[in-house]
This record gives sequence, structure tokens and C-alpha cells, in this order.
Amino acid sequence: MSIFEYDKELEEKKLRKAEYEAGFSEGEKYGHEAGFSEGEKHGHETGFSEGEKYGIELNSIETAK
Repeated sequence: MSIFEYDKELEEKKLRKAEYEAGFSEGEKYGHEAGFSEGEKHGHETGFSEGEKYGIELNSIETAK
């Protein structure tokens, strides 16, 4: 085959690879955003809960004094 001939099978493989990589990139981006959102939500809930417990304990100590 000369350099001027078109290899349909090779071009289709390249196209599928490019589509796969683009899809993977989109999936990775979505996963990162979803993970960050869930982590942020969990951190907020945990922080609020811990802060509330600490505030109640501190208030109890101040009231006892």
C-alpha cells in the first residue's frame, strides 16, 4: 500500500479511539464533580453536627459555672 492509499479500517480504529478517549474524559469530569459535591455535602453535615455538639458542651460548661 502506498502512502496515498486510504486505509478505512485504520481510520475507523483511530476514530473509535478518539471517541473512547473523549467519552472517558467526560466520564472522568462528571465523576470528579459528583465526588466533590458528595464530599462537600458530607463535610458540611459532619462539620455542622460536630460544631453543634461542641456548642452544646461549651454552653453546658458555661451554664454550670
